[in-house]
Amino acid sequence: MYSLIICLSLISNLTTDQFEKDMPLSLEDIRYEYYLAVNEPKQSKALLKKLNQLDSEEPLINAYRAATEALFAVLTINPFSQISILKKSNRALDKALEADPDNTEIHFLRFAVQSSIPRFLGMSGDLDEDKTVLLDNASQLQSIQTEVKEFIVWFLGETDIYSEGELNQIKEAVM
Repeated sequence: MYSLIICLSLISNLTTDQFEKDMPLSLEDIRYEYYLAVNEPKQSKALLKKLNQLDSEEPLINAYRAATEALFAVLTINPFSQISILKKSNRALDKALEADPDNTEIHFLRFAVQSSIPRFLGMSGDLDEDKTVLLDNASQLQSIQTEVKEFIVWFLGETDIYSEGELNQIKEAVM
């Protein structure tokens, strides 16, 4: 009992940053935190910090890092900095897809970023390819947690790029 009290005392003395640094992020954590950050871009800064601390060259992790950087651009006041961040994000997403071209989730992340960028900036050139991949391979997203799958279907509907029939096809394949 005494050792449990000491252990709890030591844990309570850790700062949140120390505790988070020692706790590796799982892919499920990354997905969930990313989708939270989409709704609250201020959370992207904390997620980006965590992702940058990961020592991973995994294409999907790098894609989430790139998509989170794009979210972070929303918080940047200078429009030239925003464009620079978005270009960097797009390059990183393309690199992740070069490393894992059949990964439907990476295609979704690139689609999510590019569909949110104003078209006149010329950084939305892969939407048709990603739309096709998502339509053809949506069933690959079945293993993702339910809240995230629901978010993906909702997000795709908000873009006005998919028809109602296409959205239903994706929803049936994912759920």
